[in-house]
Amino acid sequence: MFGLLSEALLPSIIGLMMHSNEEILPGDEEVISEYKEGISLPALTAHPVAIAMIGLVGSGKSTVATTLAKELSAVVVTNDKIRQLPSKRGGDYARVIFIAEELALDFLRDGYSVIMDSDYVDQDKRASLRAKLNSISIPLYFVRTTAHPDAQIFRILNEDYTEEVNLFFANASSPAEIHKASPLYGPTIKLREMLRRLPHHYRWSREGGGTWHLRRLPFKIHLDLNLTFAGWEGQLKDFCFKVNTKSL
Repeated sequence: MFGLLSEALLPSIIGLMMHSNEEILPGDEEVISEYKEGISLPALTAHPVAIAMIGLVGSGKSTVATTLAKELSAVVVTNDKIRQLPSKRGGDYARVIFIAEELALDFLRDGYSVIMDSDYVDQDKRASLRAKLNSISIPLYFVRTTAHPDAQIFRILNEDYTEEVNLFFANASSPAEIHKASPLYGPTIKLREMLRRLPHHYRWSREGGGTWHLRRLPFKIHLDLNLTFAGWEGQLKDFCFKVNTKSL
């Protein structure tokens, strides 16, 4: 009950207490401009929407975000990409979230739908996005991606860490004495992040000698995709049809 109540009230509180004091700094403008220059814009839509991803590292969020963008003619706003821009490297993560929100608002005001390719399981982060989208009357949908741990680990170990989607992990720092030149460096950092974020998405149980159960979240998930097996593309297409026809 408390989770549902805070989910409903927190966006208004954040909007009043935090957003009223926010301002775009010169450095933010540089990052926003650089991000826009690096993407190709899709077709405009008469009824733009925002979709926020929920999912553990390695669960397939970026794969699904890219597919959603193609189906809905939407722009993908990726926090990891923002952190890799030359003008943003070394900056604090809180500012990255703010920049991602401002990018989304710019695209939505211009008539483009937006896919937020980051993990919005965090309540404050989710509430902040809700508050800003409410201010411009844009509907927000949540899409969650999950996968069996074996599938997630296999995907992490076999991805290409020279591709843009993985550059954040390939270039991230580590307190351990491991070499960035190693082909295992990127997967190691990504696995570390998966473990760090695990309790946000799963709860531990002793049954069967120990297992993780997917958490029940205190807000509506509009599309829940398990990428362990084939077939999720059909569910995604059905969801996109409902979004396009405003029948969700």
